[in-house]
Amino acid sequence: MARLILDEGGNLRAFKLNDGRMTLGSGESCTLKLVSEEVADVHAELRVEDGVVTLIPRQGVLPPQLLGQPVKQPTRLTGNAEFHIGGALLRIESENAAAQAPVTRGAAAPAASSPSVSRGGTGRSATVTRQRRTIQKGMPAWMMLSIFAAAVVILGLGAYKWMNQNTEVEWDPAVSLQQAKEKYAEGSIAAAKFELDKIDDGANIDPALRAAVAEFRKQVMADNDAAVDTEHNIGGTDQLDSNIKKYADRYLSGDKATRPAARLFVKRCDEFKKEYPTHGEMGWVDRFRTRFAKLAEMDDPSTFADVAWEIKISVAGKPRDYGLVFRLLDDLEKTDPSAESDIAVLRADQENERQAYFVDRLQQSQFHWKKKEYGSATEWLVQVIMKIGDKEKEDKAIDTFLKMADHSGSALAGRYLSSYKNLRPKDFERLMEFPRLKAAADKAGLL
Repeated sequence: MARLILDEGGNLRAFKLNDGRMTLGSGESCTLKLVSEEVADVHAELRVEDGVVTLIPRQGVLPPQLLGQPVKQPTRLTGNAEFHIGGALLRIESENAAAQAPVTRGAAAPAASSPSVSRGGTGRSATVTRQRRTIQKGMPAWMMLSIFAAAVVILGLGAYKWMNQNTEVEWDPAVSLQQAKEKYAEGSIAAAKFELDKIDDGANIDPALRAAVAEFRKQVMADNDAAVDTEHNIGGTDQLDSNIKKYADRYLSGDKATRPAARLFVKRCDEFKKEYPTHGEMGWVDRFRTRFAKLAEMDDPSTFADVAWEIKISVAGKPRDYGLVFRLLDDLEKTDPSAESDIAVLRADQENERQAYFVDRLQQSQFHWKKKEYGSATEWLVQVIMKIGDKEKEDKAIDTFLKMADHSGSALAGRYLSSYKNLRPKDFERLMEFPRLKAAADKAGLL
């Protein structure tokens, strides 16, 4: 039987994983309550069926991190898999391995037992072992952020980074190479990269060892690039399903197809092809683009009907891109002066809607902040900053973002800019177009 090991700030807790479901989060209703930062009320679920453990993230929360990558859909966890939920580190461990493994993280306190607890059909035998964490040579300190104020944890594939304050350690390159190979064998590319990065290429290293490091680094980086591409294409599948396939089913099936609807579909296909060139369903995209290209008449200039349709679809959901809305209207004014009066009416309507949307999103951000859902709180501000299309509103959202701190008073801006840099680099580049955010990123050592 597998068990779940939870590490929060050096406190270790172990739980048997019986068949059923276990909810993970900061709320009182959760099967396993987490006290770390950036954990939503119900953040994720673990489903156990016949010994197979599946991690199921909840929508609208900062995704759990597995091997440095965000988990956005149900994901099967193999033995010894480690994942993060906010500041909590969790590991799936087989009970046999746990019984045989020596204690290497410091002397264990006597175990405290509690009776089995069943919530929502999940039996839970809680054998709690708390240990004082020690930092040993060659051992990464996963939770140093909660111990040392100077520690920085950057999430993202290949971005495990630990800093030991007031501790001077001379790393042995041979030890680091061996640990990198062990992490790689466990499937942790990020941890393997971290160990390799400890090795100073300019140091006086044995030539044979240097060659071995270089060869293994090539292998790790190749797998890293493949993993990044795979994760990127997983995001592409979400885009394909929600923005292209469902759109085609709703607006282009049967005799419902119109030129404005076809034009937007072709535009979305072209954007997808540019963003996800190696996606496995590119053949489907090409076939359906070709099917509607004639109706779309992409070589002709946009009409008011084309632009009105695109705006209608663009603001139907959230987040809304009002920057795009007003760029479309500005371009149409230049190409179709005869539509001036219609454009003015539509512009006024969108101005009113943008103002209401702006107020609602700031309130929503504050709502999430009060619930200590800092990821959602900052995400709504970032979406406003990138897409509201109005300098005064951008500045107000930036003010709020830069001043936002968690409930212990720790600033959030640098922490979340770091996550954007590593997990969503294109959004990070967009944010760096705003001078004050660029200054904040520079202050946090991200540039």
